[in-house]
Amino acid sequence: MNTKQMKELGKEANRINEAVMHAAQAQFEQAKIWQRTHRWIGVPAVLLGAIAGVGGASEAIGALTAGLIALLAAALTALQTFLGLPKKIEAASSSGNAYLSIQQDARIFENIDLMGMDFDDARAVLDELVGRQQATNSISPVPSKLARAKAKNNIDAGGQEYEVDK
Repeated sequence: MNTKQMKELGKEANRINEAVMHAAQAQFEQAKIWQRTHRWIGVPAVLLGAIAGVGGASEAIGALTAGLIALLAAALTALQTFLGLPKKIEAASSSGNAYLSIQQDARIFENIDLMGMDFDDARAVLDELVGRQQATNSISPVPSKLARAKAKNNIDAGGQEYEVDK
């Protein structure tokens, strides 16, 4: 067994761990952004629809005003449908969870399993981790610049640290 090669396998597992840590956090931050957007569009749409319906039926507001409010509610609902926010939230959350799974497996491989493995077996595990990372990268939505910045801030603030590691 070549010690230098085993050390390089460990370093590569660490790189995967770090890359997917950032990717996971960015996906979760993007999901939060989509959730907030969904609420900021959805809540006013529901409230405006209710106001238009009650106001128009009770004649508390004029028919023209009720119609305009209903049109605004419909426009917000159409925008929400067009954006497909629930699907975007689910895609980002699912990708974040897939990255977390890879991160945990890479960390366990690097810190626990690697030292007791022979090179060929360790190389096979690393290949599997790389394949999972690449597959997840290929299907994950691209997070916004804001989501990536929030993810970095979260990680820098210790959001990925465990008490046991301190």
